[in-house]
Amino acid sequence: MSPWLPVAAALIAAVCTAGGAVLGARMNARAGDRATEQREAQGRREEWSKRFFEVLAYVVDESSRKRAVGFEVMTALAESDLAGPEELKLLDALTERVLNPLLRELEQELPADEGRGTP
Repeated sequence: MSPWLPVAAALIAAVCTAGGAVLGARMNARAGDRATEQREAQGRREEWSKRFFEVLAYVVDESSRKRAVGFEVMTALAESDLAGPEELKLLDALTERVLNPLLRELEQELPADEGRGTP
């Protein structure tokens, strides 16, 4: 038996151990990055939801000025990078069930106001 065989086996074991450690460290770093990305995405969704519900109060307000502002801001929210597919579905449902009826109501009120000569 060659005297170099135990040395070569120890060297191979050391290289495998070092390679495994590097691989484990890279996998751990990637998992940490993914966790950070998920936390950031969750934070963005929460911020969008918070803004959405604040604006929704304006959209359904009695004041036509607040409604107008609410519609403008709601449009900006829909175009925001923070709005994901779920948020856009929520906006679609809101548009169909709440905003469109409000707009029809406003359209009916406008001709009535114009007939009375109200500016």
